Amino acid sequence: MEPNPIMQGLTITVVGLLLAFLAMSLFILTMVVLKKLFPYREEAEEAESEEVETPVMSVQNDAEGEVIAAIAVALSQMRAASHSELGSALLAGRGTWWVANRMAARQDAGLQRKYTR
Repeated sequence: MEPNPIMQGLTITVVGLLLAFLAMSLFILTMVVLKKLFPYREEAEEAESEEVETPVMSVQNDAEGEVIAAIAVALSQMRAASHSELGSALLAGRGTWWVANRMAARQDAGLQRKYTR
């Protein structure tokens, strides 16, 4: 007696779903166990944040900051000028690669029609 294809498909689907949920629950259980073994410690993080000191600005740092800002502006303007051809590839149209592949596709289609008749 041959099994019904619909019942066989439903059986495979149910078994697959059960296996997927079993694997996911195994991962969740693993995470819960690891959280119990290695709990989160807030004290260590707070101690590290207290050790960080805020930098003190001086007149010399302000002058250096202005120079760095001027260099950054000059670099960004230079990069913007070199990338001004953003849409030129779109305006140029289709290139030789497209034309060559289109011609090859037409030849292949002609051969397929020739041999399928």
